[in-house]
Amino acid sequence: MTVGFGKALVIRRIQRSGRSILVTVDAPQPFSKPDADYFCRLRIEGLQPAPIIIQTTGTEPAQALMSGLTEISARLSVSLSDFLSEARIGGDLAPAVG
Repeated sequence: MTVGFGKALVIRRIQRSGRSILVTVDAPQPFSKPDADYFCRLRIEGLQPAPIIIQTTGTEPAQALMSGLTEISARLSVSLSDFLSEARIGGDLAPAVG
């Protein structure tokens, strides 16, 4: 499923200070050049008036994804295990958005 601006891999809605924050992590993708590194786009909505869009990179897909998850953990002051415990990962992500 595509949510926002790419192929969503992880979606999680978090409550912080009375606000509902929607976090979307896109599946890692290779840069356009062959044999290039990978990137992972993240979108955080509801934390600030405008969405926060972050792009993390890695030499392989797992590294780009882990960099993104670590960035979310730091920005939202939530442990990685807590963030992922209630996240929708892959499959049908539509119910998490509504």
